[in-house]
Order: sequence, then C-alpha cells, then structure tokens
Amino acid sequence: MSEWISVEDRLPGETRAEVLFFVSELNQAEIGKFNESTGKWIVPYRESYYQNGFNYVTHWMPLPEPPKD
Repeated sequence: MSEWISVEDRLPGETRAEVLFFVSELNQAEIGKFNESTGKWIVPYRESYYQNGFNYVTHWMPLPEPPKD
C-alpha cells in the first residue's frame, strides 16, 4: 500500500480520482475527492459533506488496486 502524502507536499492531480484522505478534525480517514476549484475535500456519496467539504485534511494517498481473482 502507498504511503501517506502530506497536503503540504502535493495534492492529488486528478479531480475525478477518488483517494483516501485523513481529516484531522474528525481523526478519521474518508474516501473522496479534492475539488481544485473550491480547494475543499469532498465525499460525493454524503450529500451534506459534498456541498460543504472538509477543511482540515492533512494527508492523502491513492486507493489500492481492487483485488484480482
């Protein structure tokens, strides 16, 4: 599995790619996307967070490849 990447070092390049990101204010990881136009981290399947987004994200990493049969 990939290592965590600090948001201070770089952000995900593809706005449509879902990643795993760590929300420090909640002390938990979420799967979602970084919206470059708003600068917010969003979880598309959660309507309330999709509109508001997360502000306190410290790290992210690409999602692993799905299992192969």
